[in-house]
Amino acid sequence: MPGTDRLSREENTAKIYKDLKDNEGPLKGKKYNVIFPLAVALGYADSEFRTPIQKPDIFIKPENFGKYLFPIIHALAMDEKEDLEIFTLNNDELYKPVEEYANSGIHLLNEKYSGNEYNIIDDWCNEIKKIFKEENIIERIEKLDL
Repeated sequence: MPGTDRLSREENTAKIYKDLKDNEGPLKGKKYNVIFPLAVALGYADSEFRTPIQKPDIFIKPENFGKYLFPIIHALAMDEKEDLEIFTLNNDELYKPVEEYANSGIHLLNEKYSGNEYNIIDDWCNEIKKIFKEENIIERIEKLDL
């Protein structure tokens, strides 16, 4: 929805998010502010599968993810636009890359870890750090002096 201050997910992924946090597996009991960034990271790591959202479901305010989601939103938007124009975009345009990476990543996350006892949280934190380092995302953000 144009002009929204909330992130969207694909309407049919609501059950996947709920199942990942409610069912047995490494994400049981975790909140959306953990699952969504993991989906973003997984989608970005396998960016050939960036999936546009066809039927948006207004999901959650970015502020609910703490201070670390905004740099990710800005970095992914900057990666796409490759200039500071991203800071003039409306929320729909700014959030689009993050939403699309999460849209593809949530399916991959569900396939790999639903019902699995494997503890992925630490591994994914390390994987996210690795992706950020390889893509120079942290350095790009620091240069912007946000």
